Amino acid sequence: LRFMKDYLKTRGIKDFSFDDISKDFYYDFIEYGEDLGYSKNYLGSMMQKFKTVVRSAYDEEIHQNREFKKGYFKKFREDINHPYLTEDEILKLYKLKIENTYLDNIRDTFIIACYTGLRIGDLMSFLKNPKIETFNGRKHIHIIQKKTLKPVFIPLKQIILNILEKRNGSFPYYIHVNLINKNIKPLLKLCEITEMYEIEKTIGGKRTIIKKPKYDLISCHSARRSFCTNAYNNGVPLQDIMAISGHSSEEMVLRYIKASAKEKAKRASDHAFFS
Repeated sequence: LRFMKDYLKTRGIKDFSFDDISKDFYYDFIEYGEDLGYSKNYLGSMMQKFKTVVRSAYDEEIHQNREFKKGYFKKFREDINHPYLTEDEILKLYKLKIENTYLDNIRDTFIIACYTGLRIGDLMSFLKNPKIETFNGRKHIHIIQKKTLKPVFIPLKQIILNILEKRNGSFPYYIHVNLINKNIKPLLKLCEITEMYEIEKTIGGKRTIIKKPKYDLISCHSARRSFCTNAYNNGVPLQDIMAISGHSSEEMVLRYIKASAKEKAKRASDHAFFS
């Protein structure tokens, strides 16, 4: 809504209705975002949300403009080589000596995110009211996902059990995601996760390469990406990864798997077919 209001104000459009949606509007809307320097995926997300509203209004018979059904009127996205943390890098973070209780809490929360694959909103909700169930000889996190409303049981890796033992059986206390994103970067820097990393993406309609130290590109969302990629590299079947991550399709979960070509080849070579 904010994006749409800014667009109309900038273009000097005072009256805009569903009937004004056209091919000219579609491409001008995108050009407006590109001129502001937004990424291709951000603009694609804005178009997806806009199209959802238009389709819903059409279904409710608020308008009869079928322009949104045409082939050009689509959401668009590009795959981006976002970084993830390897298990060795996560282990470095786990072993880092931290005297500050607040930063220690952030470190432990981030590691739990790396080994549960939870959406950050679900993890934050869980930490406010943790629920553990034990079956099949293992402890599991039990949540109802906000996005899908489906129950999920996530087995706890030993490294998480160690964190709980350190905390006398308790999970880290809740800290806002913005504070985790801000403070996890300097902690990873202390772990010497400092190699330069290049991300290639379309910004403002132009292909752009962003080069930064790896630690500076890590956020809470990287933890979910790390879970999916590390699980995949360790041979966990996609269907089992999906059962934990909550992705609805293999296509969606594959977007989170950032394994390199060599890592994928190694996984394939370990298969019995190549024996």
